[in-house]
Amino acid sequence: MADKRVPARRMMPKWLTFVIGAASGMMAISAVQPADLLKSRMQLVGPAGRNLSAFAVARDIVRNEGVIGNMGLSAALYRQATYNYSTGHLGCFNDMYDMYKTTHGNLSLSKKVAMGVVAQGVRAFMGNSTEVAFVSMPADCKLPPQETRNYMNVIRPGKCCYRLWGTARRFLQSFL
Repeated sequence: MADKRVPARRMMPKWLTFVIGAASGMMAISAVQPADLLKSRMQLVGPAGRNLSAFAVARDIVRNEGVIGNMGLSAALYRQATYNYSTGHLGCFNDMYDMYKTTHGNLSLSKKVAMGVVAQGVRAFMGNSTEVAFVSMPADCKLPPQETRNYMNVIRPGKCCYRLWGTARRFLQSFL
């Protein structure tokens, strides 16, 4: 029999885990965001809108704001592309997992859970201002005209977050 050599398995570059996480999260949120906008708007209407259907709310959004409207898609995409959800959590977890596995071997379930908690904590701290933007952008249009902030992109709510809270409070808010 001929000696069959199995090629060595190549490791995926570390940065690629972040890219894959960001791309998958951005594709998913692009499909889910319109439904999430409807849900948020129906919650903002409150008890007065109990008899409204999702179709009626969608019709009002298109009539008042246009097809794209202020749905917060830029904030949702930014949330997925930056150090958030799939990008940050998966990338951070995979990096910790690979580093630990190369030095200590296989991991127990409890160590994997601990790494997941740490990765989520890092993600929460890094992504708090984008979470504020994600929630603020769709809700801004429901404020009275004199109180609206007219968020047009994801940068402005982040600036408002830092201006109002400062760094110390932002740190505390990310873990509450």
